[in-house]
Amino acid sequence: FTRSLQVDYVGPAPLHTPLHFRARLCERDDRALVLGCEGRAGDRLFVQATGTFVEVDLRRLIAEMGRMVGD
Repeated sequence: FTRSLQVDYVGPAPLHTPLHFRARLCERDDRALVLGCEGRAGDRLFVQATGTFVEVDLRRLIAEMGRMVGD
């Protein structure tokens, strides 16, 4: 799940040009993951983002949802 997401546009995204995005894991604290990402058109940076995401146990989530629906 997304806990927070910040996107900073540092320039316009060009049209009709291949865009390249690169993401990296910056930090992990138990289930919380902090990722950084940048978008480039050639050598030109046009967007940067940082997000914090929480890892979820899908089996547990599905079981919880099943209980909620059954109530």
